[in-house]
Amino acid sequence: MADPSSSSAGAARLSSFSAAADAAHLDDDSNDWKALQTTVVANQSVDLPELGSFNLYKLTPPLKERADLGNWIDQVEKVLQGYNLHHLINKSIPWPRIRDPNGKKWHTQSLWLSSSIHHTVMQEINARGSGLGLGLSTGWVMTIIDADLAKSLDLPLQKCTPVPVAGIGSRHLSSAFVSFDVFFRGSENVACIRVEAHLVDNLKAKLLIGMDLMGHEGFRLDLDAKKLRISSCMNIEIPIFLLRLRMPIHPRSKDDSVLLELLNVASEKGPLLALQVGGIAMLYLLIRQFLVSVSSALPIHPRSKELLHVATKKGPLLALQVGGVAMFYLLIRQVALFLSWWAQFHIERRARTSGNNRAGDANGNADGQAANGNGTGNGSG
Repeated sequence: MADPSSSSAGAARLSSFSAAADAAHLDDDSNDWKALQTTVVANQSVDLPELGSFNLYKLTPPLKERADLGNWIDQVEKVLQGYNLHHLINKSIPWPRIRDPNGKKWHTQSLWLSSSIHHTVMQEINARGSGLGLGLSTGWVMTIIDADLAKSLDLPLQKCTPVPVAGIGSRHLSSAFVSFDVFFRGSENVACIRVEAHLVDNLKAKLLIGMDLMGHEGFRLDLDAKKLRISSCMNIEIPIFLLRLRMPIHPRSKDDSVLLELLNVASEKGPLLALQVGGIAMLYLLIRQFLVSVSSALPIHPRSKELLHVATKKGPLLALQVGGVAMFYLLIRQVALFLSWWAQFHIERRARTSGNNRAGDANGNADGQAANGNGTGNGSG
């Protein structure tokens, strides 16, 4: 972040003070600077600086103590006052009319300033009823909507300077938006939130109601009581309904049907039981898929294959038992094949050794008989 004392930032600050003084018709010889700071303007768009002509420090409040929020608000007001932006956070100053020459500039800067504050800070501001009010904090919340859906609603389409907006894991650049009311019906009253939805092409969520809206308006979710409390609308309570997520398990047997019913019941009882039953179901599915793969890939006897296929259809217990027997059978078969090979190898080796010994004895006998013949012949001569 650039230093506010730099030339561009200093020029912007000086021009904003001069503009404020002109708007208040103050005498240049007066030394009443408090009068300059407390000047009431016609609306929030008066004497706003141009975008890009100033740089602001990022003030991160700790929000550990109740006094931290008030101290942070004071710091923000002092910083914004130096650039004539403090009117944007003053609820007592009205908004400009749409036809106002500075209306678009005010709208763009209000969007920028509102989106620059983290939703948790805005939540604290709304919950404590602070006098701090940004351009969109009194009813306008920025979100995104699918372009086709926005056009189908037949709402007036408004153009704006391209604004970066964030979706679910992605960022977009939107140059058009629509405004409409979102209603949340309670048991006795109805909460109405004014939404400014920027158009995004091919948005899968159609209309995003995320933390930008929920945090800004102070949504409180009570899942146990199945209620939603909106702090910005006088803490109105809205009943909510929780949808169960069903696992795509197709019943192939009676045991599968029982497992599917258990998953549905577990999802209603709570996340811990659902997680446990879901883990058992996933283990069973993995075992079943493994047995099917083994029976299809390995050279198993046709009867054994048939037995494995039947076991996978009957249920997890029988599949596990038959699968264990099959694996034990394969292990014994491999050991038997190894022992057979080892025995055959030693038999052939012994046969070769015996053959070589017999051939050596025959050669030795033949040589001895030949030597005896030669000696007899020589003696006769």
